[in-house]
Amino acid sequence: MTTNNIRIKVTARALISNKTHLLMTWLPREHFFCLPGGGLEVGESLKTCLNRELQEELGLYAEPEQLVECLEEHYTDRGHPYQEFFLFRVEGLTSLLEQAPISNEPQLQFRVVPIAEISNLPVLPRGLTKFMKDYQQQLGYICMMQDGTICS
Repeated sequence: MTTNNIRIKVTARALISNKTHLLMTWLPREHFFCLPGGGLEVGESLKTCLNRELQEELGLYAEPEQLVECLEEHYTDRGHPYQEFFLFRVEGLTSLLEQAPISNEPQLQFRVVPIAEISNLPVLPRGLTKFMKDYQQQLGYICMMQDGTICS
């Protein structure tokens, strides 16, 4: 999206987690962590965007489930302003938390991060740190399947 020659990027990200750990993307050149996913393309729905990004990054087809959060935060990354951050829960991928997968994209690395340590990491958007702490507390009251997936 462009407004007055300013590019605003809307992103869709995957929340792949269990009670204690979270799959995160590490961008070594930029020195920050974010969640797997990426930018919305013109004419694309948020769920289609996230599915495409997971296929590109991980080589996996995953159907994004419910919208968990919309973090409305403004920040700049690589000179581009970002405005909204849509976070979807993705079921059936908790096996990725056993060992971080290898990225299909050379500029990305995946890491399994303890949720308790996320506040010590350079994370964008910054609101993700608080959200994950709150979400982890909620997980204590949400039904968990034996394989670590969340039941509704």
